[in-house]
Amino acid sequence: MPKLSERQQFLREITGLLTVFALEEEDEDEDDAAAVTTSTGCSGDGDDENLLFSDADDISDLLLIVQSSRYLVDRERLPKATHFSADVFLGSTPESRFREMTRMDQNSFERVVALIEDNPVFSNSSTYSQRPIWFQLAVALDRFGNYGTGASLNRSKRLWGIGKGTVDDYTGRVVLALNQLSARFVRWPSAAERRKISRQMASMGFRGCVGFIDGTTIPLAQKPADDGECFFDRKQCYSLNAQVVCDPRRRIISFLSGWPGSCSDSTIYQQMSLSKNTLKHRFFSNGEYLLADSAYPADLRHNTVIPAYKSNVSGSDIEDFNTCVAHARVIKYSTSSITLLPRV
Repeated sequence: MPKLSERQQFLREITGLLTVFALEEEDEDEDDAAAVTTSTGCSGDGDDENLLFSDADDISDLLLIVQSSRYLVDRERLPKATHFSADVFLGSTPESRFREMTRMDQNSFERVVALIEDNPVFSNSSTYSQRPIWFQLAVALDRFGNYGTGASLNRSKRLWGIGKGTVDDYTGRVVLALNQLSARFVRWPSAAERRKISRQMASMGFRGCVGFIDGTTIPLAQKPADDGECFFDRKQCYSLNAQVVCDPRRRIISFLSGWPGSCSDSTIYQQMSLSKNTLKHRFFSNGEYLLADSAYPADLRHNTVIPAYKSNVSGSDIEDFNTCVAHARVIKYSTSSITLLPRV
């Protein structure tokens, strides 16, 4: 349930008081005749009525004052950390310190800025321009590279000298701009590219293999408010499950994320487009397939997924096959590590 701010709670209480006064006034109107008859004998009633209306007027005035202002108290003016940000991102900062803040080197950082700088999300129609794009990107990357309390709004507020709402705004803009570039960098290889990958994998004994698929979990700092128990995974933490497909060069060519961490890899794989029988011709040519671990079901109809054998299946040939699959799939494990672990 959303938490009410102090202002919203105060407005609710004032509105409740005015409602009580309105009901009391209505009761007075209904008993007006009786009140007039006895008014000569009870002079104090008139004073009580005047006091009632005086209180109602005061509360109405208070309601107007609160509604006319966005905040109950003056906002705290934070000191702007201009020297810190300028020294790190515009000065001659040591590479190690720059990586610590952004999880990438300066050349990569400048390239990302160039990729997103023309996105309209960073343009305002008002007379007040936004902070530089490099600054907004730095704030977002700093949050991406931390976890739990390390990625809290309060920490970012103190570090960058901006408000908590501004931290959220910067992060949202960067996420939106990067997501709009996803189709450019995360894409399924063409038929010619798949043939090239297949020839490369032939040297490892897997001609026709065009990639590797596996699931990984993205840990959450806390239990989700809705259906939180569904996100509790086999590693005893709350997480999201992501299905990742990569090629031998450790480039992600397809993924699906957002499902609770308790879901199995095979279940989420069935939700991917490349698992649908009617769509497989878009992803695979004859003889092409993905290597997977034993958690995935074998594709007996189109042979587009070849998993390792289950551990309860024995035989020297099976053991040799599983060993070859494991060696090849090391590429997938290193891809997940590069993608998910903060780089320092």
